[in-house]
Amino acid sequence: MERSHHGRYLLFAVKGIFYLIVLLAFCDWGLMMTFSGNPRTPVPSQGKIYPFNEHGVTVYVTRFEHEVTDFRVWISLTGLGMFVGFCGQKLEKTLQRR
Repeated sequence: MERSHHGRYLLFAVKGIFYLIVLLAFCDWGLMMTFSGNPRTPVPSQGKIYPFNEHGVTVYVTRFEHEVTDFRVWISLTGLGMFVGFCGQKLEKTLQRR
């Protein structure tokens, strides 16, 4: 019985982390939507000096926005890994029942 009890807490924690990653990805998507309004030439006075390719158009973003784009890759990969892990567990349980 103890083992099952700890398994439920672990599953709850993993689901919470997954939902947090989904929330962060959604917030990041909202930030990315604002990139198209950035200038197409560097504006040092505003700190927009980092080039970013926005669907074939180079726009210039601030250092924070530039660092968030790197963070987005890790969030996406972590979320994808967790999603694949959940699907693998479901598939394994389905195959064991047969």
